[in-house]
Amino acid sequence: MRSRASIAIFLLGAGAFWNGGNVGPVAGQIAKAFSASLTSIGLLSGTVFFVVLVLFSLTAAPATRAIGAAATARIGCLLTAAGNVILAVAPAFWVLLVGRAIAGVGVALVVVIGPAIARAEGGVRMISVFGASVMFGVAAALGLGGLLVEAGASWRLAFVISAVVAIAALPLLPARIEVRPPGHIPPGIVRKLIESPPELRLLLLFTAALAIPLVISAWLNRYLATAGGIRPGLAGVLAFSMFGISAVVRLGSGRLAAAGASPALLAGAAPLVAAAGVALVAVEPGLGGAVPGIVLMGCGFALPYAVMYDEAERLFPEAPVASLSFLSSGANVIPIFAVPLVGSALESGDAEAAFIAMAAFVALAGLANLRPATRAVTDPRSAPRRR
Repeated sequence: MRSRASIAIFLLGAGAFWNGGNVGPVAGQIAKAFSASLTSIGLLSGTVFFVVLVLFSLTAAPATRAIGAAATARIGCLLTAAGNVILAVAPAFWVLLVGRAIAGVGVALVVVIGPAIARAEGGVRMISVFGASVMFGVAAALGLGGLLVEAGASWRLAFVISAVVAIAALPLLPARIEVRPPGHIPPGIVRKLIESPPELRLLLLFTAALAIPLVISAWLNRYLATAGGIRPGLAGVLAFSMFGISAVVRLGSGRLAAAGASPALLAGAAPLVAAAGVALVAVEPGLGGAVPGIVLMGCGFALPYAVMYDEAERLFPEAPVASLSFLSSGANVIPIFAVPLVGSALESGDAEAAFIAMAAFVALAGLANLRPATRAVTDPRSAPRRR
């Protein structure tokens, strides 16, 4: 029974976040089909998707209270599939935008309810399964997308596959799932979150570890193919490798944190490793720089995963859900602007500068978190013991 739950959780996360990597590989084909600029493709891939993701993430809790966690997850899967079907048959660019928005609503529901279902079905270890599935979904979409482009397949096929993957978890999801209620949010908590320097430092880390990889995923295949001269199929394999490594390392990050690994090492030094990888790919997008750069990014982006969530909950123990919501939503705002901006940079020949800028941001996040956030605000006498 536990293995069935693990597969269901994995498919739920992978099916949702397949949408984090399904546009990037076919960006050139879509641009050609609709005479659109890469900036416009960035609006489709990033801006529309993440605006909807941020806004509709707020509806997951009310939906869960009204219809239950299982029904919310199922609706999320169905909306994600429906959006991709619209993308697959879209006759005009504006229809693509509509389809992407509908898919974003579905992903928003899954993103919020997925970890709650995972915890209910198997505790913290199952949350790690969901976290790994997110990276695997992005990885598989990038890898398969690159291979489809090299094979000369229509870009529409990528979205047909996305629709099928989105509903893969439905037969395995339990009919009824009891999740922990979000609890009462103390008055004034939003102001406390905004005015807390440790929370803002964690926001930098959440953005670096969660949002920047998704910005990179939107353009990595194309950047390696155009700037590095790498064939689309191999570029897809390399992109798959980056997020595949992250999926495995995310599983390991929880074990490292539980074993007492230094938070400064995981939350502070690891982003510096990721920043080095981004910079290396920026200056040498050929195989010589891409291969080691992708390994560094895959490890560096994933190692902070467990400890940053742990720090976020401990920072405001009276409102852990509010803290996590603030950090996750804040991080997801960045791709709204960054994805089209990087696309514009690719089109104008300034992609190297864009990747260097992202590397600098990730390095800043690492430096800001070399000191664990909770130590600055938590009374040691009342702090819960580290798991």
